[in-house]
Amino acid sequence: MNFASSPARRREPAIQALRGVAVLLVVAGHVIGATATQGLLAPDDSPWRYAYLALADIRLPLFTVISGYVYAMRPVERWQNYPRLVAGKSRRLLIPLITVGTLLYAALEIVPDTNSKPSVALWQTYLFGFEHLWFLQSIFLIFLTVGVLDSWGALASRQSWAVVTIAASIVFVIVHIPPTLDVFTVSGAVRLLPFFLLGYGLRRHSLFDLRGRPALLAVAAFAAVYAVRLLVVFRVYSLDVHADRALTIAVGAIAVVLIYSARNLVNARVLVWIGGFSFGIYLFHVFATAASRIALEHLGLHARPELFVVGLVAGIAAPIAFQLAVRRSRLLHTLLFGEKTQAPVRRRPALEAAPRTRNPWTIGQATIGQARVELARLSAFVTRIGSMPERRAAPTRPPSVH
Repeated sequence: MNFASSPARRREPAIQALRGVAVLLVVAGHVIGATATQGLLAPDDSPWRYAYLALADIRLPLFTVISGYVYAMRPVERWQNYPRLVAGKSRRLLIPLITVGTLLYAALEIVPDTNSKPSVALWQTYLFGFEHLWFLQSIFLIFLTVGVLDSWGALASRQSWAVVTIAASIVFVIVHIPPTLDVFTVSGAVRLLPFFLLGYGLRRHSLFDLRGRPALLAVAAFAAVYAVRLLVVFRVYSLDVHADRALTIAVGAIAVVLIYSARNLVNARVLVWIGGFSFGIYLFHVFATAASRIALEHLGLHARPELFVVGLVAGIAAPIAFQLAVRRSRLLHTLLFGEKTQAPVRRRPALEAAPRTRNPWTIGQATIGQARVELARLSAFVTRIGSMPERRAAPTRPPSVH
């Protein structure tokens, strides 16, 4: 899950903008809080709680779909490449899981006025879900699973991809994983795998880029399933566990497909820029949102709208500033963001620099243009010389006689 910019991703700024939208939704949800004892401490019957629940089926599914889309740019197509995938994702995900998890655990233990304190030992945070870092564990398992499927060729065609995606959705609906067996948050991997595969299909098989009538039908389908979700959120209607999970798949999949189809509408520079920092924002936004809330409450500000706006801005801006501040340290980038360390590129002296490869037509055009300029200068000089008046020779003095 490499969220940093790369040449392949810079060619699709709209996807980078969607990444910015996804991380904004995630940070906004964390500012509100998953329960009435977290974030803004919003009661279960408050508009803040309803807003959080109304977007629960879209936030992380959108984040995960983009991860699948980016992975499909360079999928694992042979078993020989699988160890490289495991090594790369271990560095990218597991190192930040340990370092950021340790920092977050210490902060919750030491900093006063936090909404919650760790209820487990430190070592357990590396094996089980802990705060928002459970996503790193789940997406790591997803990468390993999809890498195996790719190596088998199970996702090579649209038909096989559809079978695997439908099977993954059914597994999520019917399989329940007890908390005692939820090692490395495998439950999150089961929940998000269908969305990762959906993103894979969007990219590799060019699926669901809807326009015209298909888009209108998708909007109508989303309105129908989302109306049911809102009835559940407002406790007007209730569903059993399996039906609710099926509704989660339907709402998330249709919503993400519509957002993807309308990606050019959100292709704003600021979202593209934010999207380039999305991984760091996801890792460190909790420190900034909690710090801003505690600071405002100490200043006597307790209104939830102000706390939400300041927390959202801080949750985005502070991690970006932090990434920019430590970008020159290769060690910190590896430990905190899992980025691969690279030796600095040394520039060769000018005399040893290799000549740039240029288009011969461009070189010829430039040479002809320069020749024309020089001929024009020479012609002007000759004209100027010819128009000058002749000067009479000064009389020579006779040699002086001494």
